[in-house]
Amino acid sequence: MKWLLLITLSLYSFIVQSAPCAVTNVGEQRGTYILKPLSMKGNLTTEKIENTGNIIECADLQETTNAIKVHFLTQNALRFKVGSRHYIINFPFESDGKKIELPGKLSYNLEEMLSAINFTIPYSIASVSDSSNTADIFPGTPFPLLFEIEVSSCTGNNTNCNSVRFNLNTILQVNLMTCGFEDQSIDTGRFVLSRINNENYQFHHIRFDCIQGEQGELVFEPSDVEYYFEPVTIQDSGTSILKNDLENSEDGAGQIGFQLSNDGTHEMQYGKSNYYSFQHPHEGSNQIPLFIRPRTYGNNVSSGQIMSRVKIVVMYN
Repeated sequence: MKWLLLITLSLYSFIVQSAPCAVTNVGEQRGTYILKPLSMKGNLTTEKIENTGNIIECADLQETTNAIKVHFLTQNALRFKVGSRHYIINFPFESDGKKIELPGKLSYNLEEMLSAINFTIPYSIASVSDSSNTADIFPGTPFPLLFEIEVSSCTGNNTNCNSVRFNLNTILQVNLMTCGFEDQSIDTGRFVLSRINNENYQFHHIRFDCIQGEQGELVFEPSDVEYYFEPVTIQDSGTSILKNDLENSEDGAGQIGFQLSNDGTHEMQYGKSNYYSFQHPHEGSNQIPLFIRPRTYGNNVSSGQIMSRVKIVVMYN
């Protein structure tokens, strides 16, 4: 699994010319920052921006000054969750409001301008108990991290200055271990019809498969995996017994279904509001206990087969 940290650029030009340099009317373009966080603290450094076109073009640099000023527009601290852990990612970008003069050059695209001023985005990530007043982001899902870039091309004594502004929309993705559940079946063996309601829970297990990203320096692993159960076969009203899919078939055992438990004592509760979890998932196969026993939910019973189905839903952030 490969995660990249990308920035999508939407470029809008308002002022198009200031002799002898022109702030080029580029219309709307899209480029890409490839940013790779290497640790929990550092700088996200511009490596490449593609297809931005020239922003400033000059016929003559005499008595001309080109400069750039960057403003941070969005909230600096954002929260995300991995399993039951909360993290704060902070972008402590600061600007003194001063324009930074660009070295003399006849033309600049956006990548060249940002490289010329050594533009970086500092970041830090820390685990916290909770921070409910901080805006949430979701790993793997885009969120806005906006900058405003003001480019000025000035002539003479800087009384004739024009500017163009750019809005940068950031897409953040991090490298996470993800866990999923694929179709599985459990053979519970044989039961004696006369003792069907006295059967104890049998120990079985289900399997969660967890995959770690194949590439990326900054990795997050959940401390636990949360999941819940939804019945595929309709439950009998007022009970936690799963109905028999084969209730009305020639080979079916009638109104005998299965009752599930995660600990061998308490009946399984269904729906998103009743979630379960297992701790310390690891890459590969994770075996989780599941206890099963047969139970009748009506009087129409006979020798035959019992088959019930349940859906297991993994809760992602």
